[in-house]
Amino acid sequence: METPEMDTTGRGPPIKRKKRDSCPHLVEQLRAGKIRWMLTGHYVDGKRSREYFTNLDTAKRRLQMLTTARTNTGTLAERIARDPEVAADAGRAVDLLTPYGVTLLDAARDWVDCRKALDGTGLDFVAVAREAAALYESRRAALTLAAIWQEFQADAETAKLSAAYRHDLKRRWRPFEDHFGPDSLACDVSPKLIRNWLAGLAVGDLSKGNYHRTVGAVFAYAVHRGLIGENPFRKVKKPRVEARDSVEVFTPEQMAALLKAAHPDWLPALAIAGFAGLRPDEIGRLEWKEIHLDTGFVEVTARKAKGGQRRRLVVISKNLRAWLEPYAGKTGRVVSCPKGMEDRYKRQMAMKAAGIERWPNDVLRHSFASYHLALHRDINETALQLGHTSTAMLFRHYRESVKPEAARAWWELMPGKAEGTKRKAAKR
Repeated sequence: METPEMDTTGRGPPIKRKKRDSCPHLVEQLRAGKIRWMLTGHYVDGKRSREYFTNLDTAKRRLQMLTTARTNTGTLAERIARDPEVAADAGRAVDLLTPYGVTLLDAARDWVDCRKALDGTGLDFVAVAREAAALYESRRAALTLAAIWQEFQADAETAKLSAAYRHDLKRRWRPFEDHFGPDSLACDVSPKLIRNWLAGLAVGDLSKGNYHRTVGAVFAYAVHRGLIGENPFRKVKKPRVEARDSVEVFTPEQMAALLKAAHPDWLPALAIAGFAGLRPDEIGRLEWKEIHLDTGFVEVTARKAKGGQRRRLVVISKNLRAWLEPYAGKTGRVVSCPKGMEDRYKRQMAMKAAGIERWPNDVLRHSFASYHLALHRDINETALQLGHTSTAMLFRHYRESVKPEAARAWWELMPGKAEGTKRKAAKR
């Protein structure tokens, strides 16, 4: 007969403890004079978990949820045991997850986490995941601001734009690119960032609108070429420019003083701007062969008009003919150095001699429009001469801006004998 082993610890045989009940239940506790409830008896990943509540109703709802989950787990195990189809679904689920190294439990947890994150949004997490993946791929394929500008410059259609417009684009794009950084992705430039950038420019609202227009044109090109998905500038309103009572014009006396003081090489451009209303860029591209004194028209071709507008013929007025006749037979460009230092110097010298301190923006074109409309009283004819497709701007800015007697004086500005002799000598 074997002798049982002796207990050398002096503590007697080990006590076999009863297995703990894993059924969750509430325990009322008193802590620091306050009653609270402890939820115990449930386990998370094999470890006992306790939760504390100060509100009994909240504790009961949590207990009900855990009890239901425990019941469902038992029910699912029973269904798998007696229903082969449920067992087959579980097997197929495991097969689908195997290539990704994810267990069925992990997949269920991820699904629940996604549902919780989108709770109350009405969004489907599968659709959200696909959208996020598409956004990630679009960002990978997106171009930087510097790359888009290079694409724009290298495009054959860009080369067809006027040199002045391309210069203006470059002049306004550079501050935009410097602000965001040339390596920034174009798709990351949001409408909100554009609004902040425009607001921070140290220029007036009119200039901010020009920045909006020109930089937005580069983004429009990128959308057209499929380089980016959308143009954020379309969601940004141009800064509102306060309406002016009227545009700034030169008086007939100021124009007479300018014509008298103008250098012979610059005088034709001055006269054409004031008495035909051509834009400065259009005059810079104008050639003498396009001034038809015999038929009485200045031809502005579509290629040389603003933005590639349609060809137009501008009537040569009686006084403009008188100023241009001494130059009949000349060839080449009307302005030898468009927008160059030489022509700016000649304008500044004429202003100084005429006692004119300011040269408002497009003042000669504005003067032509104002005096033409005041003399002829035909808004459609004035719009036609200016190349406008609508009379709205004329009606808003030029109607009743000058008096009829001033208009008559403007169109009666004729060269004197001394000025005509001087220009004939310069021609020879």
